[in-house]
Amino acid sequence: MPRFDARYRDCADFHLIVDPRPEGPTVGVYADRPFSESVADYFGRRFTYAGVAPRLRSGQYDLAALRTGEFIVEPGLLYRIASGGPKAGRGRLLDSLVRSAAESTTSRRPAAEVRTRPHQVVPPDHRQDEKGGQGTISPEQKRQALQEVLTSIVAFMGFALLAHLLLTVLAVG
Repeated sequence: MPRFDARYRDCADFHLIVDPRPEGPTVGVYADRPFSESVADYFGRRFTYAGVAPRLRSGQYDLAALRTGEFIVEPGLLYRIASGGPKAGRGRLLDSLVRSAAESTTSRRPAAEVRTRPHQVVPPDHRQDEKGGQGTISPEQKRQALQEVLTSIVAFMGFALLAHLLLTVLAVG
């Protein structure tokens, strides 16, 4: 099984925000791109603008100069993670897993219709309410999504253990 290698801890990829989405007002322009006061990443974490990312003479990011909680958004802006709000840590991770699993289960169905309850058909963009806001996910949908995620994890672990056992028995690994 691959392990985290300490040689790669200074890799710039580990300090980049994944899928940053602007939130809040635009506060400036950098490298001909407007940037906002805060951004949210793929996992829903919020970051606030902290300045321009420090660079070495070679043009690469100076990762040693970054403080704890600071991350980079291309083309070279520095954002600091906002302090934990109502949900932090495990609760936020669970919500992001549930959200991604719910999206993956609905994406398997035809685009013309999505069934949320038996005998009820709603338009494909069912996650928005009448006013265009974010719709709510029912507790049943959360439970079902979590169950599917956990089932996938257990199946993966079972197959991995089976493969390891076979390799050990056959004296290949």
